[in-house]
Amino acid sequence: MSQPDPKGFIEKFTRVWASPEPDTFADLWADGGVLLHPTMGASIPKEEIPDYVRRLKSFVPDITLKPNRWASRGNDLFIEWTITITPPGESEQISWDGVDRFTLDGDRATEGIAYFDTSPMWARMGASPMEGDLLDAAARRREQQEAPA
Repeated sequence: MSQPDPKGFIEKFTRVWASPEPDTFADLWADGGVLLHPTMGASIPKEEIPDYVRRLKSFVPDITLKPNRWASRGNDLFIEWTITITPPGESEQISWDGVDRFTLDGDRATEGIAYFDTSPMWARMGASPMEGDLLDAAARRREQQEAPA
């Protein structure tokens, strides 16, 4: 494992999230790195992150994330952030705060885990976390809304 470079990671993380394009997210991850957050059923490897971001952007194309502050110790980096989206079918943006914990190898993550309250998103969809992955539930909801009556 390389010496952690939290400042280098924060610079890339901020740049990627300022104008999120799916393929740029892979540059945040070391080979073998994984991502997990509360809307997922299981961790995903680096190779699947761009496709996950594509799916996410298909529901909330204007998604952005702004780091507010960060702290590191050893290989661990914590980033407190504010994310902003316009929910599907709505005209006003909403924002919420959360925290990501990364394990760094140089300026890339070997592990990233996000912590935030997903209940407002589930409630907006009229769905339940028991339905599994939030994006899968959102896709099912969109299909139901688009299905001919």
